[in-house]
Amino acid sequence: MGAAKELHDALEANGVTVWLIEKDVPLGTSLLGQIDKGLRMSRIGIVLVTPALYKSIIAEGIAQKELAALLATDRVIPVAHGTTFDELRDVSPLLGARSGLETGESPMGEVAAKIAEAVLLKEPAQPRIDHSATSTLACMAELGMHLYLGSRG
Repeated sequence: MGAAKELHDALEANGVTVWLIEKDVPLGTSLLGQIDKGLRMSRIGIVLVTPALYKSIIAEGIAQKELAALLATDRVIPVAHGTTFDELRDVSPLLGARSGLETGESPMGEVAAKIAEAVLLKEPAQPRIDHSATSTLACMAELGMHLYLGSRG
């Protein structure tokens, strides 16, 4: 799981509730259905931008569909890992135009702390009454891995 797991662990260490699809979706469950539900319920979407993600976007795989859904919102934080925003703009100008973070400039722990601060600032002021809703924040990582965290207010 590499960088996605590292980001997952660092976010949890910063007090953010995280759901990692590879860990939390039972075998036999519809992956696309879970992704759709997660995107629908998310407040913020993290896109972990890696060279492998570029290949998935170009091949118009699941990552491209998730990216299209996230770009239709104002809830996207791109995190460039093993690449740069200049390279990202060549593959996805819309995603590359969003403000984000680069792990080449800050270690993953600092990136996670900044994301956690943004997520926790957006927490609802009142406790949620409906606890059945999925808490999510979407993240695409190398080889199509997905990370969901936070909660929609």
